Amino acid sequence: DLDDTYYEGEFKFSIKHGIGTFKWSDGTIYKGHFINNEMTGFGIIQYGDGKLYQGSLLNGAMDGYGEFYWKEEKRFYGFYKNDKRNSFKI
Repeated sequence: DLDDTYYEGEFKFSIKHGIGTFKWSDGTIYKGHFINNEMTGFGIIQYGDGKLYQGSLLNGAMDGYGEFYWKEEKRFYGFYKNDKRNSFKI
């Protein structure tokens, strides 16, 4: 439900651009960089189900070095390309 989402942060010409926080209705929260309305650059995503990602994003997808943590203490450190693990250490 879009009524339960919000953005707080920097804008450029009425679009998200700079540092900001976006919250979705499922409780997922993103804190980090936006470029031209897209999550791009370094950011932290705390998912509503307890998982966490911190690292590089490109156009809203995990891309570059990142760290992903599951609630069960399992974790992934490594590189992503378009939301998929590219090389890794667990």
